Amino acid sequence: VDLYVVDILSYGVTLGLYTLELPFVTFCPPHPRTIPMKNENYGVPNDWPSVIPVNQKQLHELKQVSRKTQNEFTKIFNTMIEESSSNRKPIENAFSLVSDKAILYNYFDFDSIEDTNQLPNKIFMGNCFEEETLDEEWQNKIKDKKNRLLITLGTFLSNRVDVLEKLIIGSKKANPDSLLIVSAGSNAGKLNEYRSDSVIIEEFIPQKALMPYMDSVIFHGGCNTFTEALYYGKPMIILPFSSDQFNIAYDCEKEQLAEILDPNTFTEEKLVAALLKLKSQDHKELTYWSNVSKDRGPDFAVGKLVENI
Repeated sequence: VDLYVVDILSYGVTLGLYTLELPFVTFCPPHPRTIPMKNENYGVPNDWPSVIPVNQKQLHELKQVSRKTQNEFTKIFNTMIEESSSNRKPIENAFSLVSDKAILYNYFDFDSIEDTNQLPNKIFMGNCFEEETLDEEWQNKIKDKKNRLLITLGTFLSNRVDVLEKLIIGSKKANPDSLLIVSAGSNAGKLNEYRSDSVIIEEFIPQKALMPYMDSVIFHGGCNTFTEALYYGKPMIILPFSSDQFNIAYDCEKEQLAEILDPNTFTEEKLVAALLKLKSQDHKELTYWSNVSKDRGPDFAVGKLVENI
């Protein structure tokens, strides 16, 4: 093997490749800040969207826990590096251990940090998924429907039935004639009372195949849904719950790509206002970054690797 590509979240694999001095590049599927920069804290958002209240005392406590975790993991990593008899130097942060050749980000260069002249090369892809075709059954479900709205909170956050319920009720109030498609996971049965010809609630939906047909998307700020929605230029409402979702929501607020709501405190009125705002905007920023996304897929990333490594 001449070159390995390893997911940043596969920390043990990265340690093995680093220690064995094997050539690899780092692939970062979530937000770029998942890789903490110097003096940053692993797992602690670097930026917060304005609607999320941040208790400074709790934030300080969270950073302390993060530093303790970083120190413990880094100590274990450096012990293994020392015991391996390799020529590798000790590392400063186990969670910042990346390729010395290149980092591929499944994201957008909102902060203009892409650099292919210095090592490691920083390459932003914009999208890393394959388009899918919508089957005939789903084509019939959405046929002749206007103002199609997708609601999805991802795999484990679909447990927040209370949030899904508020989103369904508020969305129908804002747009009574809209078609809602709700991905509710194992909790789909708990929302049976809201099912109708204009409210489709399923455990699983073919999200990538449906996305081109949607008029807007309400979701939790996960990186996969975000990159898919932006690829197709879909107006978004984001309700960030955890992890890199806060960083993604912050970026979208800064770049005027989405409306942001606090999932724990948003009101029906705020949701209705956000939906109406989506309808009134010209979405020029959305169109710009959608074009960037379509130009920067996996082929683009591989081309940059071949060119620079």
